[in-house]
Amino acid sequence: MGVDEASTLPFILEMLSVKDSGIDALNLSPEARKDRILEALRRIVLKGSEMRPLVVAVEDLHWVDKSSEEAFKDMLDAISGAQLLLIFTYRPEFVHTWGGT
Repeated sequence: MGVDEASTLPFILEMLSVKDSGIDALNLSPEARKDRILEALRRIVLKGSEMRPLVVAVEDLHWVDKSSEEAFKDMLDAISGAQLLLIFTYRPEFVHTWGGT
């Protein structure tokens, strides 16, 4: 899975709240926009893990919104075989809907 900068960069810039990311010119529905942002993030993380082992740490998962939680679940589904370690921290009362215990 390669990373095509022209098709990936606008979505990463949008995720980072960069003004004039270029995403508005693409005329996408909100759902398609979200899907493309998540796909761009997945591509970058997986490509990075091909270059060298990669660690991604996410703290305070108990404060995450549903859309971000879905993104993490999708990432977990996509990393099989990748040189990638995902570390999540959260409060004991947080209940996730994915992965093992």
